[in-house]
Amino acid sequence: LEDHTIKARYLQPDLTGQPLKLNIALLGFDLKSEIKAGENRGKALTHDFVVLAHQQKVSGAGNWQLSLAKPHQSSSRMALAAWVTRVDNQAPLQATGGWLQ
Repeated sequence: LEDHTIKARYLQPDLTGQPLKLNIALLGFDLKSEIKAGENRGKALTHDFVVLAHQQKVSGAGNWQLSLAKPHQSSSRMALAAWVTRVDNQAPLQATGGWLQ
């Protein structure tokens, strides 16, 4: 991740040339929501691991470059999760993630 551009590469010789999908999720932490009705009215809830933005891109070469979408909601703590799947099978082939500055 550099500025708002994500560059990713996935190498696995037995999958060379097969279309693969990169999934990127921007996660927010310590998000608060005020309950306006019901038995919890007036209380504030804190949420973690909230997906603020999600993008997918297919590549036949295992190389991706995409711009990270600006989330509709911001968070004081954010993380990025990324995983690669086959186009026809959502089981992750590789996954990684980390905190953002």
